[in-house]
Amino acid sequence: MRSFSSLALSLLFVFFSATSRDGRFATSENAFADEDWGFFAHQKINRLAVFTLPGPLGGYFKKKIDYLGEHATDPDKRRYAVPGEAKKHYIDLDRYGSFPFEHLPRHYEDAQLAFLEISLLLPSGDTLPLVTPGTWESELGLMWFVQGPLAKQKRPWSKKDFTSLLKEYFISRKGELKAPSCRKLKKILQLPDTLPCDKVLLRSFLDEHGILPYHLVRAYWSLVRAFELGDEKRILKQAADLGHYIADAHVPLHTTENYDGQLTGQEGIHAFWESRLPELFSDRYDFFVGPAEYIEQPADFFWQTVFESHSMVDSVLEIERQLRAEYPQQQRYGYEERGGVNLRTSSRTYALAYHQALNGMVERRMRAAIRAVGSIWYTAFLDAKKKRKTLPFPP
Repeated sequence: MRSFSSLALSLLFVFFSATSRDGRFATSENAFADEDWGFFAHQKINRLAVFTLPGPLGGYFKKKIDYLGEHATDPDKRRYAVPGEAKKHYIDLDRYGSFPFEHLPRHYEDAQLAFLEISLLLPSGDTLPLVTPGTWESELGLMWFVQGPLAKQKRPWSKKDFTSLLKEYFISRKGELKAPSCRKLKKILQLPDTLPCDKVLLRSFLDEHGILPYHLVRAYWSLVRAFELGDEKRILKQAADLGHYIADAHVPLHTTENYDGQLTGQEGIHAFWESRLPELFSDRYDFFVGPAEYIEQPADFFWQTVFESHSMVDSVLEIERQLRAEYPQQQRYGYEERGGVNLRTSSRTYALAYHQALNGMVERRMRAAIRAVGSIWYTAFLDAKKKRKTLPFPP
């Protein structure tokens, strides 16, 4: 791992805390720790997950525990530099109604298509909607368009056939959206050649509000494949990354549009809950979480995890809101030194009051994250063994 001076590390903490989850700069009242459990908690979760593993896998991962801990924060480092990374860390479940979120497909491609908007950029500079949630209706396996150029066809499509077309021409092998040319689009959707079009525009409502549980499924199978191949470098990278995303799924504020309290006047609560509190109080936590276990349906497990986290969002916000009324601002914040730099952060007194009011929530989510990471690593290993009785890994 590269060595950083204490000053550089302090500035790195400030940078991460001052950016929003999509990488844009934002104001944070807790300029002490970065998002997503913070470097400290992510590294601790991955390291402790190693001790839940049985047998040869546990023995080998213990030899690589420093790598798995140090690289637990790699996805956070990428999110500010790599396009498409940020959306993998969260999902705004409140944008899809309420539990059990019946209208939110559990498979990524199906969800992409359900919330896909296809429009044409016209020579005039205007846009013409072709396929949006409001342009079509569906019943008994058929769909017909009630608005836009496709409505002029005056015939229903088989929903299965239409979905297959979209999957073939609008979704890449990596599950990302891809826009065909105007000419190709007209052929695919049987539109008249005379329809003006300068460019096909695609918009994904799903991508705008996060894909965390969908990405967890893809990351899981990437680890399974790495085990099958016996590619040590790939195994360790995928395991470290997957541990990060699983830990994110255990954070309530990663499942809501109000992820930093910005909609309720509670800016800074994101880093306060998942970074400041663990850094101050995790030395009191009980991290004996029991052994990893095989998980029959990883995809269902990932969805269950984000649903559990989302069920705690109201408590996370409401408890802090009530405490704000009791503590004036000068008591809520203070300055602490890191690397010779004074940083404004939540005071220890206020942090203790919030931590106690949460009644063990942070510890419970951190414990659950540790066991989940270990169990998913173990499950990926066993699923790889199902395909290849003798794995070339671990050595």
